[in-house]
Amino acid sequence: MVREPFFVQISDTHLFEDPSTRLWDVAPEPMLDRALDEVRKLDGHPAFIIVSGDCSSDGSVESYQRLRRKVERLGVPV
Repeated sequence: MVREPFFVQISDTHLFEDPSTRLWDVAPEPMLDRALDEVRKLDGHPAFIIVSGDCSSDGSVESYQRLRRKVERLGVPV
């Protein structure tokens, strides 16, 4: 059986330069890690991943670079 291609969208990660920073009493970094763990558990690999919304809350280069590294580890086009 051939699987239909599918994609994953991750939105509004709100990362900060300091990964321990909280936003509205939520820790964005561990939430992203949990979401990426769920992607790894999927039956099959997504054809690609869309990352949208507020990727960084503080606009820091480090937060964008860390997000990119984390998503690239999935081995799926972004």
